[in-house]
Amino acid sequence: MTKPKQAAIGSLFLFMVKSTKEVHCNEACNGRGYMTQAVKLAFDYAFEKAELHRVQASVMPCNLPSIRVVEKAGFNYEACA
Repeated sequence: MTKPKQAAIGSLFLFMVKSTKEVHCNEACNGRGYMTQAVKLAFDYAFEKAELHRVQASVMPCNLPSIRVVEKAGFNYEACA
């Protein structure tokens, strides 16, 4: 995987209080696996370092690329609100 030089490709926030995260990706970097890699790293950190027991991803039902990211990161579908 190649990385862009000196450009922010997105952001990822891990809120330990509620064990949820927020992810944003620069559209120019879509489809390159950067978000999947970032989510997997955050997922690993949450369980291995922060010792969380549960991590929840909330994705809009119409956001198919984000749904695919969390699926590839190992999240299981539970419900649609």
